[in-house]
Amino acid sequence: MLLGTLLLLLGAPLRAASNGALEDGSLELRYGLYWGGLKLATLALRHDADAEGYTAETAIATVGLLDQIVRYRGQSRIAGERGPAGELLPVAYRMESERRSKTRSAALEFDPGTGRVVHLEMTKRGEPYRTNVPRAQRQGVVDPLTALLRLRAWAAGARLGDRAPSRIAVFDGRRRYDLEIAWRGREQATLAGRTWPALRLEVRLVPVAGFDEDDLEHTRAGEDAMALAVLLSDDQRLLPLKVQTLNATITGTAQLLEDCSTEAGCRLAAR
Repeated sequence: MLLGTLLLLLGAPLRAASNGALEDGSLELRYGLYWGGLKLATLALRHDADAEGYTAETAIATVGLLDQIVRYRGQSRIAGERGPAGELLPVAYRMESERRSKTRSAALEFDPGTGRVVHLEMTKRGEPYRTNVPRAQRQGVVDPLTALLRLRAWAAGARLGDRAPSRIAVFDGRRRYDLEIAWRGREQATLAGRTWPALRLEVRLVPVAGFDEDDLEHTRAGEDAMALAVLLSDDQRLLPLKVQTLNATITGTAQLLEDCSTEAGCRLAAR
């Protein structure tokens, strides 16, 4: 769950306009995922958007010793549309993963007007798999990638002074949770070979339904949510720079390694 928590908080980057709205664009980034300082995986992110809609994709691969032990590979993708005010509305989300030949997949379709999940199909080891999340909890929700984009849209407004706390309802097919977002100020962050002016947010991942007993096993005793510090670049790009657990027994971190928004793109397997 600790590794998964970091993945849920990373998504595809957009650009922010001077009025705080997110602009169209295409970017690709690569991140390193660490647990207690040990690099576990690389994560590549790709995003495209225009006035009509958006897509976002992630791909993750374990590295080093962990790759020899579990060899995890995962991909996710969202395609959505813009609402009347330019808001991001999910339409179709898909996730696939494989670990030591054990596979999982989830395909969700949303009613973009209401955020209601109108179709859900999941498999585990190639067999149909039912969610434990009640239908009532699958209303007014977004997928994990759209959640990150909305988090960044909130940060675009926060740069201009609109810093009221926010909550995003998220459903990934298996789990339903809320992201509670709060402003924590500005700072300098040294990552990917340079120093960035950064916005600091605190995000609490609050389980609602569908979580297993061990999903929060890495949080400190008595804690019922995972708290994370999120750093975004303090500029119009609002790049996700770093996500770090705040209340974990062992610190988990996802941080930017490379901005590879070029024709060559990101090399997922790069160490």
